[in-house]
Amino acid sequence: MSKTISLNHKQVEHIAQLVQLELSQAEIEKYAKELATTLDYIQNLKELNTAKVAATSQTTGIKNQFLSEALNEKTLSQDKALQGAPKHKNGYFQIKGFAYNK
Repeated sequence: MSKTISLNHKQVEHIAQLVQLELSQAEIEKYAKELATTLDYIQNLKELNTAKVAATSQTTGIKNQFLSEALNEKTLSQDKALQGAPKHKNGYFQIKGFAYNK
């Protein structure tokens, strides 16, 4: 069994900053415990002998499935989709610009 991983508040704050989340002190404490538990679990998985386990990138067995086949239903035309839009231009929805604060 691997040793228990722990995260301090500064590490959790850094992770939150990387994904642009603002966390309260209560959330920082909560996620420090939850992330440590997740990392412990991943560490335990690393200890398993997987030499005879075949690599896989998916588990459903579906091959060459395209979105249109998966939906198998009609979709809105571009004009119909834009009908209810407050603003649109050249066939695209128009929205107010936004920027992330650093």
